[in-house]
Amino acid sequence: MSRRPASLSLNIRLPLLIAGLLLAVIVLFGTLAYRAAARGERAAERARLETVAGQFAALLSQEAVDAVRLLASAARDTAVVAFARGNAASEAAARQVLRSIARDTTEGGAGEIRDARGTLLLSARPPTFADSSAAASAPRRGDSAAVGPLYQAGGFTYYEVTAPISRMPGGPGHVIVRRRLGSTPAAMRRVVSMIGSGSALLLSNHGGDVWVDAAAPAESVRVTGSPGIGVYRRDGSERLGARANIAGSPWILATERPAAEALAGARSLLRELTLVGLIALVFGALLGWSMSRRLTTPLHELTTAAERVARGELGEFGLAHARRDEIGRLGDAFATMVSRVKEGQEQLRASEEEYRSLFDLNPSPMWVYDRETLAFLAVNRAAVRRYGYSYDEFLAMTLREIRPPEDVPRLLAAIATGSDQAEATRWRHRTKDGTLIDVEIIGRPLRFAGRKAELVLAHDVTERNQLEARFRQAQKMEAVGRLAGGIAHDFNNILSAVIGYADLLVQDLPEGDPRRVDAEEIREAGRRGAGLTRQLLVFSRQQVAELRVVDLNEIVAGMQNMLERIIGEDITLEARLAPGLSSVEADPGQIEQVIMNLAVNARDAMPEGGRLTIATAMAELDEVHTRGSRPLPAGRYVMLAVGDTGIGIPHDHQTKIFEPFFTTKEAGKGTGLGLSTVYGIVEQSGGSVLVYSEPGAGATFKVYLPAVDGPVTAIRKLGHELRRRGRSERILLVEDEPALLHVAREILARQGYEVHAVGSVADALAYAASDAGTIDLLVTDVVMPGLSGRQLAERVRELRPSIKVLFMSGYTDDAVIQRGILEPGFAFLQKPFSAASLAERVSETLAGQAG
Repeated sequence: MSRRPASLSLNIRLPLLIAGLLLAVIVLFGTLAYRAAARGERAAERARLETVAGQFAALLSQEAVDAVRLLASAARDTAVVAFARGNAASEAAARQVLRSIARDTTEGGAGEIRDARGTLLLSARPPTFADSSAAASAPRRGDSAAVGPLYQAGGFTYYEVTAPISRMPGGPGHVIVRRRLGSTPAAMRRVVSMIGSGSALLLSNHGGDVWVDAAAPAESVRVTGSPGIGVYRRDGSERLGARANIAGSPWILATERPAAEALAGARSLLRELTLVGLIALVFGALLGWSMSRRLTTPLHELTTAAERVARGELGEFGLAHARRDEIGRLGDAFATMVSRVKEGQEQLRASEEEYRSLFDLNPSPMWVYDRETLAFLAVNRAAVRRYGYSYDEFLAMTLREIRPPEDVPRLLAAIATGSDQAEATRWRHRTKDGTLIDVEIIGRPLRFAGRKAELVLAHDVTERNQLEARFRQAQKMEAVGRLAGGIAHDFNNILSAVIGYADLLVQDLPEGDPRRVDAEEIREAGRRGAGLTRQLLVFSRQQVAELRVVDLNEIVAGMQNMLERIIGEDITLEARLAPGLSSVEADPGQIEQVIMNLAVNARDAMPEGGRLTIATAMAELDEVHTRGSRPLPAGRYVMLAVGDTGIGIPHDHQTKIFEPFFTTKEAGKGTGLGLSTVYGIVEQSGGSVLVYSEPGAGATFKVYLPAVDGPVTAIRKLGHELRRRGRSERILLVEDEPALLHVAREILARQGYEVHAVGSVADALAYAASDAGTIDLLVTDVVMPGLSGRQLAERVRELRPSIKVLFMSGYTDDAVIQRGILEPGFAFLQKPFSAASLAERVSETLAGQAG
């Protein structure tokens, strides 16, 4: 079968291609040239229109100024003024003045004198219907000589020149010259000849409410559509225009000309370019025809050789025509290419083996799966190692089998969308032993063994997610902690006043008095409020901790009897205390609260009874421990475990149990602060807490605290007995809360102290600087307006070096410790406090025993 038709087709296509390219170049060049010429002509025409507009505006401005000046002079004429004031004898002279200024007005205009109400007093000519209509439609006249705006009445356009006549009865009247806007045909032809053919000269008020053709005859035509500036469209045609303000009047003047009239030169250039382009097009087509004849034969041979290669025939062959031009070199290159293709096939096989090795040796799990059946087609060694399935087990499975059942619908929905997972997405996978791991998946579609498949890279992010969860938990604690610290100061002041007054009432009322029972209830309610505030501050790590070296076994043993009463008879308490346990540095009261909260939490988890186990042990960590609430460095730790045989904790709750106010109890039966308080105390003590639980199998909380060496510090507890301790020592009491200041002063006064109570730093400094005699003790709040309690103490000690200081605070932000309140040599009393604790702390400070 002859190949000649294909060659002839190329002979046709090549000239058409060259002609098409030439046509595109010609059209592009012609378009650019026409646009450049049009822009130049438009710019020149706009400049000329602006010049003409400015010249006409100057002429009209001068005319307006002359008219205003002439009318203002007439308004001051003695005859006009006398007539306007009611002197009828001056009418003839006033009429002569009006005729002199109205003689040049256009047809329909008039000269008038009107009073303040607009009533016509005198006219230079008899009013016509048009005059009356125009007068009625005229805008309000001002109080100074001026040219008024254009307005329309009776089918005509008018404007007025007015001047006020002062000192008239009832207010100033006006001398008015009203003129009809318009021009003669001769004037119109002169304007058109100056601007150009098809041009227009337009007038308008500044607001654009009236547009008229100033070059039209007497019956002026209102213009539809406000003319713009530059190039714009009006009345369906493109126009060029310019505007100019007419000084001395409220008018603007616009000149415009049809854009088509200004582009005659550009259109002539376009016609010339079109003719030249047609000549070039014909020449290019002939040149293409000639070139195609020389290319057809060798290209036919190249095509035949390429078809043989496409059929897989890679034998030796060459071109029939030996040529040294580009086509000849193309034939040689084609033969070389065939030789290289054979070499490339061998290299491809070797490359496939290399890529298989890269896939198999990648440290992250990888697999290929069928997008239709979800069956695994290939997996690498890392996937076998991480998921626990053998290679053959993987190839017998689908993607569904490594997903939790609840995640399968989401998997199917993601695959149905056809997404190639180019961005990492997070999933949960299940290993062979049932462990759930968090992974980030990146996938790419591909063809594998003739199937629509996808290559997947899985990155295990389980540990990273745990770290992120701990970080989010710390952020929540910090946020609520800031809130708790912010309210602690004022709330603890209030609670201190409530507890203090209740203590005084209890002291004043005898046994058996029913009011004493009420007072004791008030005191107990205040203490419960203080306990709630203390929990808020503890879990947020803003409670001031009095750290001591303590024996954890001693604390647990001392709490056994109390715990047995709290958990009830249906729960067995078992203590497993390891001998030789190292000490820890913590606040003993806070450790007791940790044990108490965990025990109560375990009791609530065993409504039908069970066993509560409290155990201690030593723990050696050889590497960083990250499973708890915070990472722990390697080292020695004391472990406290509290376990129960209760209902257990669901997995989805285990990430939330330490959050403040999270509770699964019914409303009114829990604050949600128990475990968050444990979290805060352990974090503040430098330790970590973690939970082990399965639903129905109980729960165990393990607390790790750093072990320390050194003797155990004896635990001192404040008394509760309110008895007289003072011997007339003088105390300076400083507190900015009035209620707390009053109750503290009353408590100390009853103890036998001489108390001077002040509510401000300034009053305290003034008293310290006075000759009031010896001051034995300064009792001050830490947070005070003006100066802090620490700064006040330093200023007072400069005046009285021997004075002792006791600080009080209900604000437990870290700043309290940073101020050095708990450094040796300072006494501190935490708000809210009872009357007995205040009396005992003051007594200890005066005796030099507090620290």
